[in-house]
Amino acid sequence: MTRSGGPLVTIADLDLSPPEVLDHRCTLQEAAIAMINARATAVLLRGEHATILTELDLVRASALGRDPGSPAAPFATPEPVRIARATPLVEAMHAMVRNGVRHLVVVDDADRITGILSVRAAANALLPTAELPPWLPALRLALRVEWRDGDITVA
Repeated sequence: MTRSGGPLVTIADLDLSPPEVLDHRCTLQEAAIAMINARATAVLLRGEHATILTELDLVRASALGRDPGSPAAPFATPEPVRIARATPLVEAMHAMVRNGVRHLVVVDDADRITGILSVRAAANALLPTAELPPWLPALRLALRVEWRDGDITVA
């Protein structure tokens, strides 16, 4: 149960897309294009073992001056953190913080990969269920901030 007495939100409650999977021999550019096309912030690289390549890995490669045609695999995390679909989102976010990652590989009961949970998707799902402090409306008024359909507007 949440603090408000409602049902506990789990990863299974989210509509996660199947992960984008690329060959482990792909280039940084191919991985970036796949992320853009899939509107994803991470992809899996399939080789002997699955690894995860995130947008932050692409930024790191760019900062190091790597050519877009360079292999992506050296920048991928070799043993991504896995989490069960039945896990509550609060626990998933705790796992992200504890492990210093922004993406978790979601697995089913048979340990098959079913998706990738990003910190953004977890936060977007949890925020509407959070209890807001009683002083927040007054702060919004003082700052003249409006919140509509997930967008913030400053007047």
